[in-house]
Amino acid sequence: MLGALGAALVDDYLELVLGWGAAPLQPVEIPKIVSCLRGCLWGLVTEAMNRVKGRPDQDLIKRIGFAVCLDVEGAAEGFHPDDAYVRRLAMLVSDLLDRVAEDDDGPLPTFNARPPFRGWWSA
Repeated sequence: MLGALGAALVDDYLELVLGWGAAPLQPVEIPKIVSCLRGCLWGLVTEAMNRVKGRPDQDLIKRIGFAVCLDVEGAAEGFHPDDAYVRRLAMLVSDLLDRVAEDDDGPLPTFNARPPFRGWWSA
């Protein structure tokens, strides 16, 4: 149940940030949204890598690079996310969700659930 609630929350935040008529975010909303989206980002990257059996194409490599850049930016001392950061993060999460959903080989990831570890190097 927590996985479904987490996925619904991610969908709600993506709609709030990227949906039709999205308005500037309130400063009190930003930390919650960033925390949720960053919390699922690497799970999506891992799921996408698992689905390509550790052999990413150029598009996935580029998206992983974006994830690393956003993580570095977000981890910088004194960093305070703004609307632009939240929108870039939301676009990346949305793109990765689309990427994972394109593949029918397995169920979509559930959020707030820890998947079994499978290294990217295993085939």
